[in-house]
Amino acid sequence: MRYVSMWVAIILLCGFQASELRWPSPTVITLRFMAYGMPEGMYESAVAAAAMWRSPSLEIRIVPEGYNRKTNGRIMFGGPITLGRGIMGTTHRMGMESRQLTGCDVTISDGNVPWHFGHEPPSPDRADAITDFAHEFGHCIALLHEDGATPPALMRTHIPYGAYHRMLPEDDRAARDRLFPPEQYGGLLGCGKRF
Repeated sequence: MRYVSMWVAIILLCGFQASELRWPSPTVITLRFMAYGMPEGMYESAVAAAAMWRSPSLEIRIVPEGYNRKTNGRIMFGGPITLGRGIMGTTHRMGMESRQLTGCDVTISDGNVPWHFGHEPPSPDRADAITDFAHEFGHCIALLHEDGATPPALMRTHIPYGAYHRMLPEDDRAARDRLFPPEQYGGLLGCGKRF
């Protein structure tokens, strides 16, 4: 029981929640953008959101549907499941049986959400596509929801309409850097080397 309390205390002190699943690090996660049915502006929103997570040891790449190399997953619109009212997206991680993540599929709501595209803040009655993609990509790298952060984390349970992120809040940046420590890899992505 004492060990459980210690782990709970560490999670509370660290200010983020990550699943026990991990990607190898450094990591490039390549997601194929399945364009069928996607509104105009979704691809650009996914690319902008992926850039928010970039660090010296992590890169999320969004590639078009016709990309002919191996990818780690897909981004779909609606997909095989219908998302409930108010749910903007969902992420399914692969590799869970081995605790070593190998991929993720992101499904974005297929019409029950009034989407906002672009870099300017959305109106309060619209869901920002970049913010939602960034949230789902956080799940893709193994982050869970975090509702206790001030200011509110990108990875909070519910992202209200009108929420707007173009940079990772400190809490989310710290969580990313704990999973993918930049100093451990000597700036691998930043020094011009490509995976």
